Amino acid sequence: MIRVAPLPVADWELGLLEQALVVTNGGLRVGANIYGTLANYPKLFIAWLHLGAQVLRGSELTPRHRELAILRITALTGGQYPFTQHVRIGAEAGLDERAVEAVCNGPTDALWRASDQVLLSAVDELSAGGAISNGTWACLTVEFSNQQILDIIATAAFYRMAAWMLNSCGTPMDIGQAPKLGSVEPAIVPDRSAYVGSPRIEPLPVAQWANGLLQATSAWPRFKANPEVRNARVYGTLANHPALFAAIGPIMAHILVDISLSESQREIVIVRACFRDHGAYPFRQHVRIGRAAGLPDAEIAALGEETPKMCNQRDQLLVDWVDELHDTGTICSATWQRGNDHFETCQLLDLTLAAGFYGLISFVLSAARTKLEDGEATLPPNLLWSQ
Repeated sequence: MIRVAPLPVADWELGLLEQALVVTNGGLRVGANIYGTLANYPKLFIAWLHLGAQVLRGSELTPRHRELAILRITALTGGQYPFTQHVRIGAEAGLDERAVEAVCNGPTDALWRASDQVLLSAVDELSAGGAISNGTWACLTVEFSNQQILDIIATAAFYRMAAWMLNSCGTPMDIGQAPKLGSVEPAIVPDRSAYVGSPRIEPLPVAQWANGLLQATSAWPRFKANPEVRNARVYGTLANHPALFAAIGPIMAHILVDISLSESQREIVIVRACFRDHGAYPFRQHVRIGRAAGLPDAEIAALGEETPKMCNQRDQLLVDWVDELHDTGTICSATWQRGNDHFETCQLLDLTLAAGFYGLISFVLSAARTKLEDGEATLPPNLLWSQ
């Protein structure tokens, strides 16, 4: 069922198409329903395109490896629309029907060469547990550079977010396309004992950041008034891949500055998303930010429980929405209706964006084993895989 109808290009906000073409360097497939869906919310759309363009066209991965990561994560997430789109794009990168079948079978399929197999294993481990095991990481470093590994992580997280958004909005197939996603073997269950250890990618001190990145980030709302915030290890970790970090900026600004949710609602979504993705670093940081935004201690504590009980229906809906995305890859009709009872459509899209984006942050920091900042907030012991 279509819940957010794609806007025909003729009905887009004045100037939006031109902005989108600039951001994508002319690479926008005008008329595709993904863009028509996002065009209902122009600010989110443009922020989305910055990261999407980097993942799809600016990645250090080969087109083949990029498409393998996209197809596997969208298959695991039940993302019929993006999976079908990338069957076509994957074919251009050399992935035939047998390869698509093997993607659905998973990393153990006999078709895969070593680099394909370890990439698919990393995507499965991220999907299942939010981090990458010691054995898989060791194999990744043989086949890929650190920047390419960060691209694998970002690609998996971005396209999981895309699947969540398009599934929830009920975005229909483009004209002339038939669904391609069939049955999928489940993701690997992670070995939790393998997630603890020393940092794998050391944060770069600000003095060592690329000049272009220093210039770009100096104008970001997050850093403009408080440039010392750039010393946080999350930003030092991302600075190892300047192009990816720069592309993250617009979505980060949208969520932290322009989001249509209140500050406390935003932090409920982020803290819960970090809990669900085992993101120890952002969980700690956003417990602190949530407290500063006025979240009561009882609600903060509930966000770290298996089945949170929030203090009002609106807050409960936020938590249930995040949990449902993680559990099913979409939002059921009853939950969507509850969302409409409490929020505007743009707020529901922001809710989904924030949950998905902080999955990306959690994945990167857990896989890199970025050391936590000082603080007391921790994930429950059974989730505390990276300290």
